[in-house]
Amino acid sequence: MDSIGRHAIGFEPVAYTGPVERVLVTGAASWIGGRVVQELEPHHEVIAVDELEPKLAFAARLHRYSMDSLDFAQFLVDRKPTTVIHLQTLDRSAEIGNTRSRAGAVQGAQALFGAIERVRSVHHVVVKSDAAIYSTGPRHASVLSESTRISGRATRYERNLRDIERFVADLKPSMPEVSFTVLRLGPILGPAVGNPISRYLTLPVVPTLMGYDGRLQFLYEDDAVQAIVFASRSTAADGIFNVAGDGILYLSRLLRIGRRLGQPLPPPLLKQARRFLAVSGIRLPEHTANLLKYGRYTTTDRMVTNLGFNPAHTTRQAVERTYRGAR
Repeated sequence: MDSIGRHAIGFEPVAYTGPVERVLVTGAASWIGGRVVQELEPHHEVIAVDELEPKLAFAARLHRYSMDSLDFAQFLVDRKPTTVIHLQTLDRSAEIGNTRSRAGAVQGAQALFGAIERVRSVHHVVVKSDAAIYSTGPRHASVLSESTRISGRATRYERNLRDIERFVADLKPSMPEVSFTVLRLGPILGPAVGNPISRYLTLPVVPTLMGYDGRLQFLYEDDAVQAIVFASRSTAADGIFNVAGDGILYLSRLLRIGRRLGQPLPPPLLKQARRFLAVSGIRLPEHTANLLKYGRYTTTDRMVTNLGFNPAHTTRQAVERTYRGAR
């Protein structure tokens, strides 16, 4: 492997020569949504949809809709997209609260897929899911594949993901001519994405749980964007795929690479430390706190052999680039 890691198939900056698609992107106001729109708009007609203020600027017009509204359903039917990229599965509880975040994710997905069923122009649907769907805990399997049975106690966000993937599974039999791609992305890490785990792990002093040292696997922020764009252009991308960089790192090793001080704390003190950080704007969701405690590792064989995608960065390279770019 060379110094920049494995290259994604199709990752080189070559001119796109495929057909001009009409691509509808939900969750376009998020960082990852904005980056996906930026990647797509030079070659496609992009229909960007979200109800929040965008984090990044892009040329396409942002259509302000709540996905669980009748207006949005009619809008989708009228615009007749050929590809739908559903990114509004993100955990937005820190921005809009738990109740509204769940309603936007679950009810919005249900309404979206109901509208898609009425639009015969759609031939491909890409859904951003998350490896958090597997949950994590002391009794979970140490290695998780797409065929691993998903069960057990789940956080609110993890339940949202399970509901959304169930909607996809229910819709698929009625639309056999449509490709449905579900990407279970590993934890996204990077200096620009600004998500809770990236902000937390780049603190000068990182509070950790005494006695635990989770094994972690990451997906670099640029690779997350490229995976979504790549999947949207692949005619063979049908099914569920774990997406993550090669390798794993223990939390303690990760912090040493970043020259951060890990501060092990007993549960009561860790809870107080995280409460203080939340007041300061760095809130760690429950599913992310559990990840740092127990760790998670997913196999990515199907990503390589079936989807045909390889992230350009390993887990270690994602960590190194994150720390180099962090303020």
